[in-house]
Amino acid sequence: IYTGDTSSAASDVYKRQHRMLVNVLLKEKMENNSSARSMVDKFLGKADQLRKQADAQALDGQYENAVGTLEQSTKEIVRAIRSAGIYIPG
Repeated sequence: IYTGDTSSAASDVYKRQHRMLVNVLLKEKMENNSSARSMVDKFLGKADQLRKQADAQALDGQYENAVGTLEQSTKEIVRAIRSAGIYIPG
C-alpha cells in the first residue's frame, strides 16, 4: 500500500507488492509464452517509469500530480495482467 511516504523504502515496498502480484498471477503464463512475457514487460516498464515520475513530483511538493501519476502507474500494472489473459474488473 502506498502511504504517501516518498522515501525510497516506501517506493520499493509499493513496487515489490505489485511485482509480487504480477508474479503470482502470471508466472506460468510468462514462462510458457514469450509473447505474453514481452507484452507484460512493456506495461511494467511504463509503470516503473510513471512511479519514478510520481516520486519526483512528490519530492517537488506536487502531491496531487504525484497521486495522479501513481494511479496511472497502477493502471499500467493492471494492463500488464490483462494482457496475459487475466481478467481484472474495473
